[in-house]
Amino acid sequence: MLQTIARMLGWLPRRASAGPPPLDEIAAAPPPGLAVARGADLGMPAPLDLDALRARNRARALATAMRVQGAITD
Repeated sequence: MLQTIARMLGWLPRRASAGPPPLDEIAAAPPPGLAVARGADLGMPAPLDLDALRARNRARALATAMRVQGAITD
């Protein structure tokens, strides 16, 4: 079904060669079902800054504690 949809969108499978594929092509092929990204720009997000996240969480916890303490003393 996926190939049918892909063909309706214009995808064409590559033509099969007369003989078996070269050994280099087989060795370079990704395993079935595995997506392999090539190149330097992989589109991955920057790693998380754990110290900044901890500081933000502490500030939120402090603000929440101050609101709760103000509500209790009122």
